[in-house]
Amino acid sequence: METIFGPKLGFHISLPSENNLFLSPVFKFSGFPPTSFPDKPKKHVCIKANTSTIPTSDVQLRNRKFKKLPPSEWTDHFHSVPLDVSEMDALKKEIDTLKPKVKNMFMSSQGVERILMIYLLVSLGLAYHFEDEIYNTLKESFTKIEEMMDNEKDLYTVSIIFWVFRRYGHYISSDVFTRFKESTGNFKETLKGDSKGILSLYEAAHLRTRRDDILEEALSFTSSHLKSLAAGGTCPPHLSMHIKNALCLSQHWNMEMLVAVKYILFYEQEEDHDETLLKFAKISFKLLQLQYI
Repeated sequence: METIFGPKLGFHISLPSENNLFLSPVFKFSGFPPTSFPDKPKKHVCIKANTSTIPTSDVQLRNRKFKKLPPSEWTDHFHSVPLDVSEMDALKKEIDTLKPKVKNMFMSSQGVERILMIYLLVSLGLAYHFEDEIYNTLKESFTKIEEMMDNEKDLYTVSIIFWVFRRYGHYISSDVFTRFKESTGNFKETLKGDSKGILSLYEAAHLRTRRDDILEEALSFTSSHLKSLAAGGTCPPHLSMHIKNALCLSQHWNMEMLVAVKYILFYEQEEDHDETLLKFAKISFKLLQLQYI
């Protein structure tokens, strides 16, 4: 091993000799004197308490001045709602009586009629009673959706079918609304005479996606016409109020039970309402009120 010295106080390298060239060189650092850094001198800080701010006697405590605040607007009186368990039991018995009747009405309906009834159940806040029946109906009906929509020319019916299927996660093309357009590309002027149809198209437009350009046009078309209907007083008062509620917040974005409160009032004033369905909706809503008070 051959040694080569570096600078003074530096390092030296040991290289392998000719007889043993496969040894790796050895580096040794030497000559660097240890360096030490002196500690900083410690400083002692004296903290003196300000005794003037500390009360030393009961006299000082009594002489302290407090800001007078106005009396609180809140009181310690809590309103209690009397809950009659017997009333809840009576409502449950009525529901147990009416539910099979409504279920029979639902299952006896066919095709488009059953889809329209699903919309009624949702709007009246009754859909949770028949979740399995609704799920199975839509699953089966979706396989026949083209046959169901082919010859349908009523704006209200097409819009409600579209709304129901999309609400429950079944994709139905917005092209079903092209039948209500003129050759110029605008919606037909004759549609303006169908208040409920325009309203249902407005509600359906709120379930649009980014690709549903026709529903963007439908929203603009229906919004302007519904505003004039609500302001003009040309439709029945209960329908006018229903339109105003929808313009304020569409059913799709509203809370289900808040929709039910208003829709029950609207449905009650419809000439073709079903008394059994209406009674079931009122009792069901009243029971929910008592349960969640």
